[in-house]
Amino acid sequence: MEAEKTDVTIISPRRIRTEYALGDGSYGIVYKAMWTVGKGVTATETDVAIKIPKNPVLKDHAWTEVTRMSLLNHPNILSLHGITFPRGEDSAPWIVMEYMACGNLHSYIKAYPGGGMTSTVMVKFAYGIACGMTYLHHEMNQRHGDLAARNCLVGPQETVKIGDFGKFEDHDQNSSHDSDNNPFPCPLRWMAPENLPAADRPPRFTRKGDIYAFGIVLFEIWSKGGTPFQGLTDTQVMAALADGDTPTRYQAIGAKWFIINLMDACWQFDPSKRPNFKYIKRELEDCAGHVLGLPNL
Repeated sequence: MEAEKTDVTIISPRRIRTEYALGDGSYGIVYKAMWTVGKGVTATETDVAIKIPKNPVLKDHAWTEVTRMSLLNHPNILSLHGITFPRGEDSAPWIVMEYMACGNLHSYIKAYPGGGMTSTVMVKFAYGIACGMTYLHHEMNQRHGDLAARNCLVGPQETVKIGDFGKFEDHDQNSSHDSDNNPFPCPLRWMAPENLPAADRPPRFTRKGDIYAFGIVLFEIWSKGGTPFQGLTDTQVMAALADGDTPTRYQAIGAKWFIINLMDACWQFDPSKRPNFKYIKRELEDCAGHVLGLPNL
C-alpha cells in the first residue's frame, strides 16, 4: 500500500461526512466535510476539506500531492490531516485537509466588505505567504510551481496558508496544467518569462519562477483582486512577457514604495537578479514590522 511510503493517517470513510462543494479544480473537486474523531461519548466532529480526484486515472497525481503535503509543517502551509479510500485502497485516495473557512485569497479580496481591505491586512497576507514560501524554499528545498492568490487560503483572524501542492512534481520540469482548448496549458499570467512554453519546449516551473509569481500575488492583493495583464489575450500576454512587460503597465495600483520595489525586484527579467524569499521576508519585516506587530529585529 502506497500510504506506507509516507507518514500519513488513514481515516475510515465511515468517519467522513461530505457536505457541499467548495471548488472545482483541474484535477479534483474540493468539498467541505466533517471528520468524526474519537468514539462514543468522547467523539467530536472537526471541519475539514476533502479533495476528491475527478478520475481514478489521477491516482499518481493524488499521491504526489499527499506525499508533498505530508512532509510540510508550517503555520502558513495548509495542513494534511490524512487520506481516506471510499472506493477501495486500489483507487486514488481522497485527501483530507485543513479547512479554511474564508476560502481562497483571491475570492476573499474581491468580496472584502467596506470598500476594500486596509494596507495592514494586505501586508499581513503578503508576509504570511512570504513566510510559507521561505519555509518551502529554504527549509524544505521544494518549489511550489503555481503560486497565486487562488491557491492561498484564508482562515480566522485573516491568517493565510499556501495550498495546492499537487499540480507539479518537485523534479518534473515538464509538468503543466491540464486544460481544454488552451494552446498554452499553464498559468501564463503568473509565469516568469524564462519559463514560458515554446514550440519545442513545454513550460518550466522553477524556484525563480516562484519568486516572479510572488510579485504577481502582491499585484493581486494591492489591485484588490485584479487580473494580471488585464485585457490581453494569452497570446498577447506571451508577447508582453517576452518584452519584459509587467502587470503594472496595464493597471496602476496604489501601494507603498516598498511593495512597489518588491514587485519590481520579483519581476526582474534576469532570474539571477531576483531576490530569494529570505530577503523578501526580511524586507517586509524591516519596512512593515510595526504594521505586523513584530518586535524591532
